[in-house]
Amino acid sequence: MTPAEQAIEDLVAGRKLSRRAAEQLNQDADAIAHGDPLRGAA
Repeated sequence: MTPAEQAIEDLVAGRKLSRRAAEQLNQDADAIAHGDPLRGAA
C-alpha cells in the first residue's frame, strides 16, 4: 500500500492524518490532477 493509499484508509476509518501523510496525499493528488500519476508513487 502506498503512503497515499494508507492516508486514504486512515481518513475513511476516521483517523487523523499526520502532517507528513497529509502533505504526501496533497502532492499525489496534484500529480494525478496534472496527468502524472506516477510522480508520487515511487
